[in-house]
Amino acid sequence: MRINLRGKTPSKRAVFFKWLCYLLMAVICYIIMTTGGSTKPILLIPLGLAISVREEELSSAGAAVFCGLLIDMACGKAFGLNAVLMVVFCVASSLLFGILLRQNVLNVIMLTGAASVIQGLFDYLFFYAIWDHGQVSLVLTNHILPQMLFTLISAVPIYYIVMFTADLFGVKEKNRIEEKSDDIVRE
Repeated sequence: MRINLRGKTPSKRAVFFKWLCYLLMAVICYIIMTTGGSTKPILLIPLGLAISVREEELSSAGAAVFCGLLIDMACGKAFGLNAVLMVVFCVASSLLFGILLRQNVLNVIMLTGAASVIQGLFDYLFFYAIWDHGQVSLVLTNHILPQMLFTLISAVPIYYIVMFTADLFGVKEKNRIEEKSDDIVRE
């Protein structure tokens, strides 16, 4: 018995609406990140990683650049630093999920945790620690660590929203079982 996975490519309309939904999600995450003054999660990190779970590497890189530039604008940091970090995270995530990992929420949470820790440490190192401001450890403990935790928690609902969107506008692959082949030797 042989199982063939055959599917057709999604229509251009479905691809357009899927990416339009991704764009709207990124804008909504940006708006949430920029409103108010308290410590908020960086919602664009789990969004970029959740998109890269279901997309090819080039599409993941495009989404990562957009999300990274929005993070730079929302946080008021050096323009392009988070875009470069997000490209690395999302392309690596896309490759890992394409070759090695299963698409489940636990793996996305682990990758989001790793990405938010690396991004938070880069933020702390390049914007606070090397300038030796007074009491920089308070920035780490009172702002950056809670932000990492909130980003990790926000990965769960964002993952499910992105998966729903990808399933809604994607084409399901159909499994087809073929007849037994006599060419197979069984002992």
